[in-house]
Amino acid sequence: MAKATPTAPVAPRAPSPVSAPVAGQAPSARPGTTELKAKKEKIVRVTHPALSPDAEGKPTVQLEAIPQDFDAKLHKPIRRKDLKDETLHFDLQIQRLEKKITDLRRQKEESKQLGSVKDRASAKKLLALQKRMDEVTKTLEASGTDVTALLAMLKAKQSEKAVEPTATDATTPAA
Repeated sequence: MAKATPTAPVAPRAPSPVSAPVAGQAPSARPGTTELKAKKEKIVRVTHPALSPDAEGKPTVQLEAIPQDFDAKLHKPIRRKDLKDETLHFDLQIQRLEKKITDLRRQKEESKQLGSVKDRASAKKLLALQKRMDEVTKTLEASGTDVTALLAMLKAKQSEKAVEPTATDATTPAA
């Protein structure tokens, strides 16, 4: 027979300071922002019109070929029992797997080019920055600003700052 040991009452945990929203900030917004991140709209897939079900929910006709207007993103998947010939089902599976193979080969090539996980993360950040830069450039051009002249001026200012010696420079002799 096991002996019961008395336990001390446990106080409830305090909320984590990280999860608590800052005043004026939406609860699910990123830190430092007040707007909520837009949620993706869920796409509801429908049965393809060629597979219109009867009152019991079973398809009335078995397909003799895969419909030309069939879109896997919009329609529910075609099952083996929906097709008259089993070879059509295998053709459909082959198409799906070949698409996946090409995607995997593309990812492999990207991985070869970018190298380590850290390098891939840096490349993703760079692509995001380039996308943002393109958006800002379009906005400035729409307002009538000459972006190339602006960038040239900023680059010249940056190079001037790099050339100017400072008072705490190590090359100057101490007095």
